[in-house]
Amino acid sequence: MLNEMIDSCEATKNYSPIIRALGLVFSSKDYVIKSFQRQAKSSIDVILDRVQQPSAIKTMKKEDLRTLEDDEKEEDSMVDEEQERMNDPAYTPVDLESLRRGMKRLYDKNPIVYESLDNALQSLATMVQLDMRVMKEKDQIEEVLTVFVILFELFQIGTGQLEQSIIRTLPSLADLPIWAQARLANIWSVHCKEGLRPILLILQQIITLQVIANDYRRDLHVNDNEIISNATKVMKIVFCANLLSSDIIEPSRFVAEERLSSPMPGVEEEEEDYSSIVYHFEPSKSMKTFEDPLMKELNICVDDCREPFIPFEEFQNENLCEVLEMDVDYLRYRNLMSNEKFSDKTVSYTHLTLPTIYSV
Repeated sequence: MLNEMIDSCEATKNYSPIIRALGLVFSSKDYVIKSFQRQAKSSIDVILDRVQQPSAIKTMKKEDLRTLEDDEKEEDSMVDEEQERMNDPAYTPVDLESLRRGMKRLYDKNPIVYESLDNALQSLATMVQLDMRVMKEKDQIEEVLTVFVILFELFQIGTGQLEQSIIRTLPSLADLPIWAQARLANIWSVHCKEGLRPILLILQQIITLQVIANDYRRDLHVNDNEIISNATKVMKIVFCANLLSSDIIEPSRFVAEERLSSPMPGVEEEEEDYSSIVYHFEPSKSMKTFEDPLMKELNICVDDCREPFIPFEEFQNENLCEVLEMDVDYLRYRNLMSNEKFSDKTVSYTHLTLPTIYSV
C-alpha cells in the first residue's frame, strides 16, 4: 500500500494524499500496531518454498501435494503466534524488512514528506505516555513494545527531521517495566543488530546537545534534566542489547579457558592452582552490593563479554562527564542501592554514571 501511494503521488507530483494517510496512521497507537505486520504464509506458499524449483510443482503427484498440505496443517496446529511469543524472547510481529524498505524509499523520494511525520509521531508519543500510566495487562504493554520497535526504525532513517519525536518518546520507553525492557533488548539484539549503533548515536547526540545548551551550576544539576536522564535509561537498554549481540562466554567456560591458556609459571599440574581463589571470593555480609535488575532479567554480565559488537568506549559521553557533579551523582546512586522497597516496577535510574561505569 505504501509503495502504491508513493508511485501515485510521484506520478501526479502531488504528495498531499500520502501526507494525510501517514499522519492519520502514525498519530494513532491502534493503527501503528496494525501496520507492517508479518503475514502468515498460505499452504501453497509453503509448498513452493519447500520445492527447489517452483516449476517442479507441476510434475508432483496428488499424493505428494496432499502429504505436504497435511504436514503444513500439523505444523500450524502445533505452533501458533502465542506459543512462538512465549518460546522466543526476541519475538516481534513486525515485518521489519518491509518497514525499512518502504520507509527508506519514501525518505529517498521526498525527505520533506518524511519530515511531515514529526507532528504525528509527537502526538503518538504523548498518547502512549498517557496510556502507560493506567496499563497493567501484559498484552497491552506488548502492544506498546510493537509501537516502539516501529518508531525506532523510523528514527534511524530520518534522525535530524524527527528529533522532537524522539525526545517525546524517551520518557515512555524509560518507564517500561523491567521485563518489557528485557524484551526490547532481545528484539533489538536479534532483529535490529545493525541498528544499535544508529540508535546509540541518536541518544549521544541528544545528551550532548542538552549538555551544551544548558548552563549547569550547583543549584542546577545535570541529573535534574529529564531529557538526559531518560536518554541514559534508554542507552542502558541499548547497552544490554549490545551485550546480547556480542560473543558472550559463560563464566565456568571462561575460568576453564583461563586456567588452560595461562598456567602459573613454576607450578606443576598436580599442584594447587591458587588463581582459583580469585573466582571463589565471596564478599562479606557487611558489604552492600547492587545487582542491576535488567541484567539479572537477561541473565548477562559485562565480564562475560570479550568482544562487544559496539565497543564500550562509544557509550561514554565526554561532555556529560565534564558537567557531572560526582558528589551529587554518587549520593543518588547510593540512595538507590540502599532503597529497600526497590522492585522492577518502581526502580528508576536517576543517576547518570551507570552506562559509563559499565563501559569501564
